Amino acid sequence: MTKLFKFVPIFLIAQFNSQAFADKACSPTNLFECYQESTKKINQLKTKIEELQKGNMTGQVIAFAGTDIPAGWLLCDGREFQQSQYPELFKVIKNIYGGNEAYTFKLPDYRGLFLRGMNGDRSDNLADPDKDNRKGGNKIGSLQFDEFMSHNHDYMVRGINSIFSHAGGTGWDWDAKGTTTNTGGKETRPKNIYVNYLIKY
Repeated sequence: MTKLFKFVPIFLIAQFNSQAFADKACSPTNLFECYQESTKKINQLKTKIEELQKGNMTGQVIAFAGTDIPAGWLLCDGREFQQSQYPELFKVIKNIYGGNEAYTFKLPDYRGLFLRGMNGDRSDNLADPDKDNRKGGNKIGSLQFDEFMSHNHDYMVRGINSIFSHAGGTGWDWDAKGTTTNTGGKETRPKNIYVNYLIKY
């Protein structure tokens, strides 16, 4: 398996090398230029092979338990970059998360959020019933705020009837009314633990 794996990249590199020379129409006057172009393509291919060996692809998002961001990854914190800084990543996410379409793009900002698979055309009982009401619609990068599912509670109100009267008066009835005190926290959430979401560039 190891020998075969080594053979495949070499074969592909040879293909890229030949194509590079073919594209440049090499001649005795531009051999050095052809060599540079060939070397560039080989290095690009080697980078792709290394990515495949690691099992990661540009635009992939992972949950990371550390604090020091490893090389080749960016924290999903909404930062804005020039498109030329991370061209491969820009090809994948484009301006889904914002930025100037002509020059810049933004990373997704997943801080403080749970991730949810895009609903798309799913329509069974596991589908997102509010898919079209999300901020950004039913597509990648849209946002949805916290909410309770519509429900009700059974309760009982006990009326307190009292009659106040005085000589010559008719009296009146009244019921006790009021509002319960607030209980609970600041949001509705399941048990959770913090991680850093990283995106491959």
